[in-house]
Amino acid sequence: MAVVDAQRVNRYLSEPFWTESQWAEAETLCVEKEDELAARLVTPITPIAFEETAAVLDSGLVATTYPVVTVTSFDGNLVDDTHPLPTGWVLLNNRVRATTGSTVIPTIGQIGMTTFWTVLGAASRIQGGGQVNIAYQAGWGPVPALVNGIVRKVAAIMKNRHDDTLVTDDAGSATGKQTPTVVEEWTDREIATFGVFRNPRGMAWR
Repeated sequence: MAVVDAQRVNRYLSEPFWTESQWAEAETLCVEKEDELAARLVTPITPIAFEETAAVLDSGLVATTYPVVTVTSFDGNLVDDTHPLPTGWVLLNNRVRATTGSTVIPTIGQIGMTTFWTVLGAASRIQGGGQVNIAYQAGWGPVPALVNGIVRKVAAIMKNRHDDTLVTDDAGSATGKQTPTVVEEWTDREIATFGVFRNPRGMAWR
C-alpha cells in the first residue's frame, strides 16, 4: 500500500467532487508517482522485506543497503515488540548502529567464525571488517517530506487533468477553459528537494 492514497489527495484539494473513475485515477497516480520517486531516489518508500549481510563500519554503523524502518531479525535472532535488538544495538533515524557510552559486546559474524568486539565508552569503535546478518523492512516509510511531496504532485496532476475553471475577461465574459500545465514526471528540480533521501548505496548494490 502506498504512503499516499486518493483520500489524502482529495482532502488536500479541499474535497472536490470526483467521479468513480477519477477516484480510481487518483489512486493509481499515488502508486505510480511513489514508484517513480522511489526509483529516482534509489530507495523504497513503502517498506519492503529485505535481508542481507551488512558490514559494520568503524563508527558502529551497520551499512545496510537501504534505510531501515523496522528490524525483523538480527544475526539470526528474532526482533519484534517483545524481542528487542540485542543489548548494545539501536535503530535510530532509519539506521542500525552500536550504542556508545556503555560497555557492550555485540556479536559480529565474520567469514565463518564469530568474532566479539568490545565497545568501551563514547570514543570506542567497532573495528571495520565485521558484519551482521540482518532482515528488515527496507525504505523510508511515511516520512512527512516524502508524503507531502507525493500529495502535491498527484494533486497537481489531478487538477491539471480535471480543472473546469473558466478564464474570463474584464467584462466577465468567458474566454475559455483554464488549462494549467504541470510536468507529470518528477523533474530534476523536484528530485533535488529530496536530496537528503537519495541513496547512492542502493544504486551500487543493484
